[in-house]
Amino acid sequence: MKTSTNPSARVISLALAAVLFTGCSARFDAAAFVEDTLDARYRGVCSPELPDLTLNTEEEITALYKAVLESEAEYFCAFFDINKTRIPVSLHDDIVKMLARILSSADFTPGEAVKTENGFSVSVAVRPLDIMQKVISEDISAFTDEWQTLADLKELEGMSVDEFETRWARGVIELVSVRIPKIGQLEAETVSVRVTKETYEGKTRYTADEKDIGKIIRLIILY
Repeated sequence: MKTSTNPSARVISLALAAVLFTGCSARFDAAAFVEDTLDARYRGVCSPELPDLTLNTEEEITALYKAVLESEAEYFCAFFDINKTRIPVSLHDDIVKMLARILSSADFTPGEAVKTENGFSVSVAVRPLDIMQKVISEDISAFTDEWQTLADLKELEGMSVDEFETRWARGVIELVSVRIPKIGQLEAETVSVRVTKETYEGKTRYTADEKDIGKIIRLIILY
């Protein structure tokens, strides 16, 4: 093969070769993958690369985020004694939206990935949000005292069960929502997330371990 004697042509050719070589040898970034997975699962933000790496559609990834919110809403209702079968659907939607706002403040930082036999292990520093603990330690007592006063004054008499449950749920939502702008963070805790690589229908697929991912949500919103 004849080499060009034009210096400019040689520089361009070498630069092009470098770009092509870099593209062909691009490595999988496990730490970035874990961060993208957490962003999608808990913030509802899907990176352009995630569908190709997981072989899931963007719609499927969004569905997982919505499932997390529904699961958190169920736990929230159980914890604060909200009967979700007795409140309007619109109020349930308000709870989901509120939890989405809280999760948008999630703070997790993946560290360096370590190669393992089946893939990678990524340590993630998670700083739990203090909002629920603040509500429990500083607000809930006064809130329940107010309700006891209403009961003592017989102001709750004549209410239907649905009316009572709806009023209670609205009160709890307001109690928590007012603290969202002042969300703080607790001391960071570390969770190791396993990432596996496998072949699925002739294509490479990466997966973050669901149990490890689940540990992180339990730390983000700490009751």
